[in-house]
Amino acid sequence: MTLPVPVKLSREYGSYSSKYSLDEATNTVAIERTFKFLDNQVPYSKRGDYTAFQRGIAADEQQRVHVQTKASENAAIPANMKPDDLNQAAVNALQHDNPREAARLFERVVELEPKHQSAWNNLGLAYMQLGQNDKAEKAYRKQAEINPYDEYAHSNLGRVLWVKEDYEGAIAAFKKQLEVNPLDKMAHANLGGLLLARKRYAEAVPELETTVSLIPDAAGVRTQLGTAYLNTGEEKKAMAEYQKAVEISPSPGTWNDIAYELTEKGVQLDRARSYAESAVNALSADLRNVELDHLSLQDLANTSSLAAAWDTLGWVYYKQNDMPKAMSFIEAAWRVAQHSDIADHLGTLYEKQGKTAEAKHYFTLAAAGRNATQEAHEHALKALGSQSALTSALPGAKAELDKMREKPVIASVAKSGTADFFLLFDGSGKVAAAKYVRGDDGLKAVESSLSKSQISTLMPDGPSTKIVRRASVSCGSGKAQCSLTMVPIEETNTL
Repeated sequence: MTLPVPVKLSREYGSYSSKYSLDEATNTVAIERTFKFLDNQVPYSKRGDYTAFQRGIAADEQQRVHVQTKASENAAIPANMKPDDLNQAAVNALQHDNPREAARLFERVVELEPKHQSAWNNLGLAYMQLGQNDKAEKAYRKQAEINPYDEYAHSNLGRVLWVKEDYEGAIAAFKKQLEVNPLDKMAHANLGGLLLARKRYAEAVPELETTVSLIPDAAGVRTQLGTAYLNTGEEKKAMAEYQKAVEISPSPGTWNDIAYELTEKGVQLDRARSYAESAVNALSADLRNVELDHLSLQDLANTSSLAAAWDTLGWVYYKQNDMPKAMSFIEAAWRVAQHSDIADHLGTLYEKQGKTAEAKHYFTLAAAGRNATQEAHEHALKALGSQSALTSALPGAKAELDKMREKPVIASVAKSGTADFFLLFDGSGKVAAAKYVRGDDGLKAVESSLSKSQISTLMPDGPSTKIVRRASVSCGSGKAQCSLTMVPIEETNTL
């Protein structure tokens, strides 16, 4: 499966833009030149090892030193801090993946200076990272009200409306941004991407063509343009764009997205399978060395991406009539990420096997899921026979989706409370390690119990595969059994 989300082409926080230092830029150029030289020297048979080496070097470049302190993020904000100083402190918090603290500081900025030039926009970014999309929308609208010609507000408003599934509102916001700046690459990319996700392929083509002309080295946009071409009957153009995307970024995201689109159209399935296998293998390799004490946001993203790649590979196998392998990979993807697309695929697989009850069940779950597609709704409607039957079934399906994330945990705790933990699953699907993140201190003792628990999430591609999940644990006073609820993978976006 692909995950159509708003494009974020650069890490820009209003007036702030992250940049390489001189030493970092020089080092990066040197590494790129080395890779270009080696590209012409490495035998084809060794390209897999070489690609793994490249990923290792790239990962080393992004290593961070993790420092833990006992300072509370709820420490009082000094009353004499000026708005600009508060704003800079909040930007620093965003840079260091602490949106909760950033939001607290930005809220203080706009309290002191309601018409600050960038704080509302930055506050919206912090809210989005926290999953507080209604608040983010209000912040972006306030920024646009203060400055209708703001260079970020309308695009960011479009992004949050997209996430909230207000697609027409998002399209209007991106178009408004293009009125402000006709050459805004982010607005063109987001508008083209959204039109593509809504299957308005002919409308997406010019927006994506413009984006490619503005940022020719954006592999993701070239992949999207290829998909738009593929769905407007221009397969030759599509394959040319896909090839350019792979040349620019031979990475799991590129391989997976191309594989999925080729599979959906039922063309070049052998190539699709090769790309999907490359994505799964690369992501599995990247996750093998995950340690909870040195967890990064990229590790969380890789877990989500691996679930998507499993689904894609399973979907290729389905199109190639290999049902056992298709079921293995798509069921694994479903256990990790209960996305509508994956449930819809499972419904299709069961329908193909003549298992009508199971197919109806998964089609209903697909229609009840977040970001459910029109196809999922149509499949569920056909399976249940009428709109009234589907409407009646949806509340129960939504409750089932919530219930699927709940697991019992045996633990001895001194007091009741709630706390969040990161869980590391090994290839057998069992919890190999657990780490307390935040919450009631009395529940820190649950960490050792979680590490011994039998929460299964079986994986299809080898014992060395690992994934990371975030979970919330609640314990009642005097009870030996606590409840654990998995945080949806798409909402696990902070450390």
